[in-house]
Amino acid sequence: LKVEKFTLFKPKLIFKANTMGLIPCKFHTRRPLNPLIVELEWGFIPVGEDKYKPLIHLYGDHIRLALHEYKDKYQVFKSLVAKGNCSLVINPTDIKDSGIYQVKLKIKEKVFTPPSSIKITIVKHEK
Repeated sequence: LKVEKFTLFKPKLIFKANTMGLIPCKFHTRRPLNPLIVELEWGFIPVGEDKYKPLIHLYGDHIRLALHEYKDKYQVFKSLVAKGNCSLVINPTDIKDSGIYQVKLKIKEKVFTPPSSIKITIVKHEK
């Protein structure tokens, strides 16, 4: 099994606070994937810190959030991940969400990562 064109598209994105942010992500496989063998994890290194924090983990059709308060804040398109859509939704965004975001894909114990991570900056929403 080969994962191709695994990309986060851009090196950085800026979102306004208290809005919905979408970090686009996609990958391609030559053959359709069985969703039950696909694992996906998103995490980030917050600004000013050096420790990676897992956010959301998808395993087959189960989603596990690293912390209970992340419920509904971080989402992936569960039914589309096996089809190559690994995008992350942050809703609502908060200044504390700024940092370097990383995604990992695991298929049958083999780990894949895109060539780069993405820097996310959340700015105060001007009223």
